[in-house]
Amino acid sequence: MSETATSVLSRFSLAGRKALVTGASRGIG
Repeated sequence: MSETATSVLSRFSLAGRKALVTGASRGIG
């Protein structure tokens, strides 16, 4: 469970960061 949760959180974090960067770029642009 812990390993799976970590993997999900890691993937979610990466996706979230990309989404934030993309959103910030679009917002500024």
